[in-house]
Amino acid sequence: MRLVHIDDINTQDRNVVLAQTVIDSRGRALLRRGVKLTERLVDLLAAHGVYYVYVTEREIRDDIPDLMQEETRVQATQALQRIFDDGRFGNAYVLKDVRAAVGTILEDLLSRPFALQALTEARAVEGYTTAHSVSVCALSVLIGMSLGYDRARLYELAAGALLHDVGKATIPRDILHKEGPLTEPELEVVREHTTYGFEWLKACQGISLPTSYVAYQHHERLDGSGYPRGLKGRDIHPYARITAVADVFDAITTDRPYRRRVPTYEAVQSILRESGAKFDRRVCAALLRRVAIFPPGAQVKLSTGERAIVLAVPSEVPTRPEVYLVTDAEGRPLTRPRRLRLLAHPEIRVVEAALGTTRS
Repeated sequence: MRLVHIDDINTQDRNVVLAQTVIDSRGRALLRRGVKLTERLVDLLAAHGVYYVYVTEREIRDDIPDLMQEETRVQATQALQRIFDDGRFGNAYVLKDVRAAVGTILEDLLSRPFALQALTEARAVEGYTTAHSVSVCALSVLIGMSLGYDRARLYELAAGALLHDVGKATIPRDILHKEGPLTEPELEVVREHTTYGFEWLKACQGISLPTSYVAYQHHERLDGSGYPRGLKGRDIHPYARITAVADVFDAITTDRPYRRRVPTYEAVQSILRESGAKFDRRVCAALLRRVAIFPPGAQVKLSTGERAIVLAVPSEVPTRPEVYLVTDAEGRPLTRPRRLRLLAHPEIRVVEAALGTTRS
């Protein structure tokens, strides 16, 4: 499989098949994996703000390694959407479905103790808040696992991460979905979501105070530059420090109406530049252990000058993936493409990464 921008999809090629299900804002399958991508379906993706998708590669038959089961992601997305709908219409929150979703997410991730956040998800822009929250939850749990958290703490962390943006239910939709930079008054409205979310969760039965702190503090930064209170260092709850890193990582690797996502490699570099200043060093180190810097489907350039598509990422050394060579050092397509395990070739390294191929 390979990751491609929808503008680069050749709909005349009968072999261009979707390799990852695309879920809409309500947790429903917009398009399921295995469907042939026609011009009409590509237009449908564009209309929902889906800019990148995984497609099958004729020569490569590897399955995409799902971090969570599709059913788990759908369950969590739908449960969150109901919570946001309740908040938007002033109804009391019913958290039973959210608790069930948190439990299912934990089961999925704990069953794969060496799982890596490997995918650049094909995600509809219109469903950003809910889909983002599910991904932040999963990544936060992976970081917590890497830090040695027991099941009880992982559950509290997962619940907090899943509900970290629940306060956004009160933000006017024209501000929340604005295409372009927000004005200072609009930013002030958005920043209030942390306080609203904290107050609501604190009042909910079955939600612990540490879980509520995630909603309140996930925009705080170690150097005091965050909000709403400008907390520093250890005054920020550990769960919030974890969710802060997961939140930023997922945000910058996701398409938004006003900007395109950045490659995973650049996102990790961006976070590491703030390690110890804005973000907890231990959390950043744990992120590195749990993120596939060069995710499957991405195109990379090797130190030999050759270009390749990433096939798989070894959990023990995520920076040395298995790749599928497609061009030589001069950029000419190889007549006999081949696989290469970088673990077995220490003299070769990845020197450049891109979001996806432009070959269709």
